Amino acid sequence: MLKKIIFSCLAVLLGIFFTFGLLLCIDLYLHKKFSKFAGLNYRGYRGEVVGKKEPGEIRIAMLGGSSVFGYGLTHDQAMPAHLERKLNSKIFSKDHELRKFTVLNLAYNGEGAYALYYNLKDFRYLNYNIVVFYSGYNDLNPKNRFVFRHSNPIFRLSGYMPILPMCITEKLKLVKRGGKYSNPVLHNFNAKDTVKIAALEQMSHLSGGVENTLNRIWVDNQENIPDSLDQWSWFLHYMKKAIDYALTENKRVIVVLQPYFSDEHRKQQCELKKMLVANYSGNSNLGYLDLGEFLSLKDSQVCFDGLHLTSSGYELVANRIADYLKSTVD
Repeated sequence: MLKKIIFSCLAVLLGIFFTFGLLLCIDLYLHKKFSKFAGLNYRGYRGEVVGKKEPGEIRIAMLGGSSVFGYGLTHDQAMPAHLERKLNSKIFSKDHELRKFTVLNLAYNGEGAYALYYNLKDFRYLNYNIVVFYSGYNDLNPKNRFVFRHSNPIFRLSGYMPILPMCITEKLKLVKRGGKYSNPVLHNFNAKDTVKIAALEQMSHLSGGVENTLNRIWVDNQENIPDSLDQWSWFLHYMKKAIDYALTENKRVIVVLQPYFSDEHRKQQCELKKMLVANYSGNSNLGYLDLGEFLSLKDSQVCFDGLHLTSSGYELVANRIADYLKSTVD
């Protein structure tokens, strides 16, 4: 009887390990396939996974929404990649020691000021020296609470960011629309598509079950939202929270005021500038760079959709940030 119980337990455990192993292998494959164009690496940020910090290396964490992430572009065309190339084009030396700059793209599409603090904490292990905030567009809509990575229990627990659930969701949408997102959802499917949908839904159920179980065990302790905050107060509150955390961690902080998108965005960024002056004047570890009038988002040469820049547009912004950093890095 005991042997049967042990055998049954082992069989269940083997089944669990096999399922987890299969999902992990698929997930790693998808990370490799999509990381350059639209995805994150398995550690949850965009670009190549960085190794152990080298002697003399200066790491810069860039945070924000899709304008930092590089929506519509490959990761090497995004602003952080341009900044890294610019900073390393003329290697700094101090006491005859060469310096290397690594710029970490910790942004994600749709995230606003609320997400900055969580991203700083979750990626603290990367041991960044400088934090660059480029935020505001996603907070023109009131009280943006979107936090992509921190809301995933697997990432919070292990630092591994699964991509499989998102890929399954997108593939299901595509199959149900006959291969084109612009199509309406179909109601009659051929045998091949029926099998695809069933397999994808089963995989979604498995991956979703893992995340739901972990969510019940490791609760996401995000703070209670102050309901009294109005739109600008909300944005400024969470910008300050992220800035204060970075300063407490002895990081140098640069806040970049974004090129103006609208009159409302201009007001928002002006309020941000006032907050910085009121709270951090005289703090040598915080500086700001005003790019509000630096370029026009209506210029099709630098902006492809009225908000997101082209690769050449991001290069212009990155070069300006690099010049500012070079004048302030010890």
